[in-house]
This record gives sequence, C-alpha cells and structure tokens, in this order.
Amino acid sequence: MLDPKYEHQFAEFHLALEKVWRQGGWTVALDELLYLDRLGLRKPIERLLTQGRSKGISVLVGMQRPAQVTRFAISESMHVLSFGLEGRDAKELGLATQRWVGDAVAQLGRYEFAWYRRPDRLWVGKLDLKTHALVGEEVGH
Repeated sequence: MLDPKYEHQFAEFHLALEKVWRQGGWTVALDELLYLDRLGLRKPIERLLTQGRSKGISVLVGMQRPAQVTRFAISESMHVLSFGLEGRDAKELGLATQRWVGDAVAQLGRYEFAWYRRPDRLWVGKLDLKTHALVGEEVGH
C-alpha cells in the first residue's frame, strides 16, 4: 500500500503504476480516481484499464462521481457496483454501460446498490440490517 507525503504522491504513484505495467500479473486498487487523475496520472491509469488485461493485470477503481473521471474506468470493467446516483452521474454511468443501468441506479433508495455484470445482467440489492444478509433481485431491461 502506498501512502506517500503530498509532495511525493505523483512520483510514487507513477513509479508504482509503471512497475505494475512492466511486470504484469498484478491486481491494483485505485481509490479516489478523480484525485489520481488530478495528480496527472490519467495516462498510466488508462493504459492499465484498456490494455492491462492482456498482461494479467486487474484494476479495481473507486470513485464518487462517474461524470468527473475517465469513462474507461467504467466501460472497460466486467463488474460495476454503484450506490444511488443522480443527474449527470447516473447518465454517465448509463452511457458507459447500458442506458437502463443508469436509469436503475438513478432510482435506487437509501442503502441500496446495483451490481452490473457485463454484458447484460443487473442485480439490485441492499443489506438487511436485521439479518445482515444481502437481499435483492435481478433486474431486466
């Protein structure tokens, strides 16, 4: 896990992303994609998202606002998990997956989430606070 001081973040993260690319076979978790993008790391991240699969690289990306980051973070993913979104963010999610996925995410209630599996499966669920079990259903389009 990398946790460099602010003034070293670009250099440390850039070196790590380059090492992952050179070696292959990594699973990388990138949290707060918008922040990493604003650090200037969009190009190496997009390379991992669009070409990493052929080198055995898996990328897990966390973001709060899909409309503010590279669409590759969603469009290149086999699985997309989302809590409720509205407006431009729900629309962007729909454009990067399927329109009906964005529509479903825009209708999620509090504590509900959607799990989209490419190319055409969507499961909407929530945590039952009494039993601590996940409950939900597959949603058609």
